[in-house]
Amino acid sequence: TVASHDQLYTSRILLSNFIWRESSIPLDTPGMIVKVRYKAAPAEVKRISQTGDFYLLELANPVWAATPGQAAVIYLGDTVLGGGTIEHGGDAA
Repeated sequence: TVASHDQLYTSRILLSNFIWRESSIPLDTPGMIVKVRYKAAPAEVKRISQTGDFYLLELANPVWAATPGQAAVIYLGDTVLGGGTIEHGGDAA
């Protein structure tokens, strides 16, 4: 066992290969959500900030198992705003 179930929750996700397809919508728009897997419950995005070549998502509530190599997709309602590849999911990101 590498980690317990409860240790896999995070409220910060570091993304690479970030794409923002809705340039008219700012990164700090209220009401954005992220999904870290198809069947995962959506999580509210509090803030998106750029750090070098990466983007850091800060979430209102932790998500479970934000797994490196998987996609994180950001929505506003039914509109896909963008997303990226999860590099690190963890509060030490």
